[in-house]
Amino acid sequence: MSTHGQIVAATVTVTDLDSVAAAWQERFGYVQLAQGNVSPETATSWDAPGEAGSRFKLLTPPKPESAGANSGRAIDFVLRLVESSPWPTGTHPRRTWGWAALELTVRDADALHATLEPDPRFEIIGAPAPLPGLDAIYPMQVAGPAGEVIYLNEVRGDLDNIDLPRARVAVDRAFIVVLGSPDLEASARFYTETLGFEIADRYEIPYRVINHAFDLPAEQTHALITTRVDRRVNVEIDQYPPMATARPSIPGRLPPGIAMISFTVDHLDQHTTAATTAPNRFDDAPYRGHRSAVLHGIAGERIELIER
Repeated sequence: MSTHGQIVAATVTVTDLDSVAAAWQERFGYVQLAQGNVSPETATSWDAPGEAGSRFKLLTPPKPESAGANSGRAIDFVLRLVESSPWPTGTHPRRTWGWAALELTVRDADALHATLEPDPRFEIIGAPAPLPGLDAIYPMQVAGPAGEVIYLNEVRGDLDNIDLPRARVAVDRAFIVVLGSPDLEASARFYTETLGFEIADRYEIPYRVINHAFDLPAEQTHALITTRVDRRVNVEIDQYPPMATARPSIPGRLPPGIAMISFTVDHLDQHTTAATTAPNRFDDAPYRGHRSAVLHGIAGERIELIER
């Protein structure tokens, strides 16, 4: 089965690498794969040459207990934390276009809420609550130690056209990423026409994370589109309000916050005309010797494609 469009890595910029990594390890159970300094070649491949020398850590969900200590389960999602520039003073991170949130599948949202609520490193944006008309998902929303927004979704079923992944451990992989866009339809066309994803669903819902960020009434609705490959959902595109702005970033550096999402593609050569970097090949995770390239989307979001 094709893995085209699968999320294999999320790159998040932080100002205190060790403390953010520790929070993910202590509260989500993620384990460290590697650490080091970004090489000039890797930084250039990200279209961010200024990140050469930046410290990084790679984290991943733990192996399921049922797999056994000697299981050869492949690493299928990597959280890449890069120590980089802070958000500019006066910027509200959740009011800018670009990658807005990571959606992780979890076993028990209520239990996780009880663990995170007293931890000052995490801000509860939305306590666990059912989604009207979507009984298959029982979500909560938090802002992590670097301000990164994380949707923690307890999956309780499937949708008519989507198979939703059940968590194999307490906090598992990212299976959807959320994009805040100034132009919903243009972003949707980009992912369907440039990357070959399909439109999965369209919704108009009261969206508490957006309303919270923009100080809007709780009942105000917002349009969104989800995309999929086969029966695997991968991107949620949210139409952001008119007061949203472009994400400020230093030329040559990664943007602050959730800086880049890495997807697998079946054939990288089909996408290189849209890429801003030439194909490269690296041996470490998440590449494992496969070619990669970076391109930019309608909202200014950075997308890494890794050939599988």
